[in-house]
Amino acid sequence: MKEFVTERPASDTGSNIPSDKFIEKGDYIRLQSLTVGYTFNNFNGWIKNLQLYATMNNVFTITGYKGLDPEVNLGGIDPGVDYRWKTYPHTRTTMIGAKINF
Repeated sequence: MKEFVTERPASDTGSNIPSDKFIEKGDYIRLQSLTVGYTFNNFNGWIKNLQLYATMNNVFTITGYKGLDPEVNLGGIDPGVDYRWKTYPHTRTTMIGAKINF
């Protein structure tokens, strides 16, 4: 809010002219999902095979974007506007598991 007070004088008559002042580059690289696993065959006489795996979502995002998430909403009546006070960034989740065949 401070920038509006200090950067715009009271005599500003061009405030209704379109501007690119608040537009920034939204380039980013994101690894959305990663799964690693290994299968142990002929584990023992009782278990035929055992598969262990781990999956992670939203592993990393590389960007110069100053907001929470460079993937802004592109739908609705205001596409591309990042309302930083009403949306959450993508969350990182991790899941581990095992699959056993008898």
